Amino acid sequence: MSYESGAAEKKQGRREDADRSSSPLLFLSCIGALLGFLLFYPLSGNWERLLEPKNLSAAAELSFVTALLFLLEGSLLHGRLTRRWYGALVSLLFSAELYLHRMLLPFLLSGLYFALLALLFLWIFGELGAVRDMLRRFRDGTGRSAARGGAAAKRQGVRYGQGTEREAYGVYRLSYALPFLLIQLNRMNIAADYDSLRYGLRSRYVLLNGSFFSALGQVNAVYSYPKGLELLLAPISSFPCFALPFMLQFWTLLAIALLVWLLSRQLSGSRLHADLAVQILLMLSAVTNMSLTAKTDLLTLLFQLLLLFYFLREKPWKGLAAGIFSYSLKPTAVVFTTLSLLVLSGELLRERCLARGREAGGRRDGLFCADSEARGAAGGAETGVEQSAPRSAAAADFRSALPALLFCTAFTGLVTLRTLCITGVPVSTTFTALFQRMGFRVNWPFNLDAHIDYSGARSPGIALLSLLRRLFLLLFCPVGEDMLHVAIAWGGVWIPPLLALLFTERRRECVAGIRLSGERRLLYAQLFTVGAFSLLSLGMLWQVDGNYYILFDCLLLLAALSGRILPPRPVFRLLFLPALATTLITSWAGAVGFTPIDLVNRGYYDNIAVIREEEQAKGSLRFWEKLSENPKTRVLSFSETPDAYRLLCNVQAITDVEGSGGSPGLYDELRYFEWFLYWAETDYVYLERRFLEKPESERNRQLLPALLSDGMLREMDCEGGYMLLLVDRERLRYVWEGLPKPELSREETERQLRRYQSWLLEGAE
Repeated sequence: MSYESGAAEKKQGRREDADRSSSPLLFLSCIGALLGFLLFYPLSGNWERLLEPKNLSAAAELSFVTALLFLLEGSLLHGRLTRRWYGALVSLLFSAELYLHRMLLPFLLSGLYFALLALLFLWIFGELGAVRDMLRRFRDGTGRSAARGGAAAKRQGVRYGQGTEREAYGVYRLSYALPFLLIQLNRMNIAADYDSLRYGLRSRYVLLNGSFFSALGQVNAVYSYPKGLELLLAPISSFPCFALPFMLQFWTLLAIALLVWLLSRQLSGSRLHADLAVQILLMLSAVTNMSLTAKTDLLTLLFQLLLLFYFLREKPWKGLAAGIFSYSLKPTAVVFTTLSLLVLSGELLRERCLARGREAGGRRDGLFCADSEARGAAGGAETGVEQSAPRSAAAADFRSALPALLFCTAFTGLVTLRTLCITGVPVSTTFTALFQRMGFRVNWPFNLDAHIDYSGARSPGIALLSLLRRLFLLLFCPVGEDMLHVAIAWGGVWIPPLLALLFTERRRECVAGIRLSGERRLLYAQLFTVGAFSLLSLGMLWQVDGNYYILFDCLLLLAALSGRILPPRPVFRLLFLPALATTLITSWAGAVGFTPIDLVNRGYYDNIAVIREEEQAKGSLRFWEKLSENPKTRVLSFSETPDAYRLLCNVQAITDVEGSGGSPGLYDELRYFEWFLYWAETDYVYLERRFLEKPESERNRQLLPALLSDGMLREMDCEGGYMLLLVDRERLRYVWEGLPKPELSREETERQLRRYQSWLLEGAE
């Protein structure tokens, strides 16, 4: 036996040993994920919600549709159905679901609007030609050959993991993906969540209802967040159907799926890996559930993935433009986008230096070998081409990215200027203390210290144990008070197996002596950096949200599927149903079931009409109509959230003032609160007795009589459990300017107090 053959056999033996020794880890991670899934339902209270009639009927409908999809795709793979008939039947089934659940019109209108936005951004980024080429290749039959290969694999009995990629195609199919999309679509009309009603769906009232650079009387930090998404939603925010802006998020999810497919295809070089990446992406409820809210997370994720996409293609200037645009969407993008830019730029510079070193040594491998060859190294020492080509390539990249850089910088600058004018700092709730040290001052009455650091008050050992506990809950079973917002946007059962898969692949490569490609080094650098700071946030913040980690989840998915090892087919099938059940039962709004089926409908769900009916049933329709007459009316509502935000005017709840992101210090003295009422130009105070009767409303029950005694509220109008009071803005002006207030009639003041107290006591009686 020769030395070379012996070394090759030894290397192959090490690789097989690595595969065998690491396979139990993937098995154990799947068992742990399934056990956590089974415990999640009884411990979180979701078992009762799952057994509610609405959810049972939704599960039955979803089971029927999923079974039908598997039947159709099985017929396609066995050659009993042509691709044309298969596409027509699936489209008919999808359209029927949209129509029956009153989503067809929002789907089409938002799709048209999203297509216009996509064309605009593709034109600005100079990618229209690349999209045309991709569509042309798809039209020329790439999909047809793959389908024929899948049918051949079925006929020949080819097992997963054997044969060519074409033979394995069809193992992961549309039947595994479409049910997850239908869950979001079918419940979209009844899933208006707290944050969406708070600000995402109300751009017409709290963003574009006066000066764009004014707070419009809103004191909570969420109203001074970067408003890039709400600006994009503005043209479709006036419709009576909430599903229209929600549907734009759904299209964003599909765009993310396409981008993940392209990234996975480039990183792995395999279409099978790319198809599988999209399948698992849609099974991550942390990502798919964000398509059912008007929050900014999905659009931010899209541009953060675009940042990686362009760096992998050695177009850092376009990646920088995508990163700059993400700053206009979400405050935390300042952290994670900036970290990604720094680490990717450093890794890209390192790769370029390595590529030049290989070129000088005669080696043509690595991420940038094509670029190295294009530089024309041969004869470069005499002509100077070797030195000028990199500069000319960088200059061409900058010139092609210049329109995107200018647009993204101008757009983000406009959004940042608004936050600066309102709060006094360019970014609210993020790095506030740092900006204050630089000389910025937070404007009154804002308090931007919204995120509570609870790690410093404990010893390092206790803090570490707490972090490990929360990490375990985050991965396997998010239950407990501090995990409430994780459960509604949880990564689900796929995150532990993906971590095990990544570890397995890296161990195999290390044992076998396989070097990482330049592309994967870029991905790993971003993954580890984002993961480290995600762990930091998990240890520091008391209330964490599942959507904080969707960038890490997507990077983990790409890294885990960028190697040679894939999850076995039994694992994929075993985790399909738990992932489906998790997505069905969790949502940002906690919606139960689907939108009720209506056989004859107008194609959309009129949310405003439904709200009117609910207000009439509660007995508050008269007040709702009065306050909704003028969208510029400013109301402070002492009532339940998110129902308080259903008034069609500029309304903020008292929870906005005293809760997270608000300014609780306004309660310290009566004059502070009166200053706030004058600053906010409040027209009415709206009271709900049921809300004031709660034990946590003790401060409100003390504040309201004080305002009545001081004469700041007058002209009471009450009916049932609701009361409306007019704010005396002229009298508030005296307090604001520090002038003596006019004397009040004692009889009138006592009459107002007695009427308020008797109204409040009616509920107890």
